[in-house]
Amino acid sequence: MASTACARSSRPWSSTSRQGRTVLVQLRDAADPETGHRYTVKRYESEKVWAGDSWRHTTITLKATNPTYAPIVLKDVEEDAVRVIAEFIEVLGIEAPERPE
Repeated sequence: MASTACARSSRPWSSTSRQGRTVLVQLRDAADPETGHRYTVKRYESEKVWAGDSWRHTTITLKATNPTYAPIVLKDVEEDAVRVIAEFIEVLGIEAPERPE
């Protein structure tokens, strides 16, 4: 995301696959180490195994677009440990608003 972005476009989360999408997530039992907050925008990746009659996450990895930031790696977490709020779609404007003189 551009640092001069004026607005961002997102849409509420639907029940489609999260894999590889950039999403706004709420962390239940963790915090983003960069901000200390429970909300973050990252690319979602997960590894799952079949457990009885359903899937279970073995690892959820939340990666920043900027590779200098370490990913958030959650291992053996419950399904509700990461709540996806919305999917990031695009930056709407990259120009800073004009300032009155």
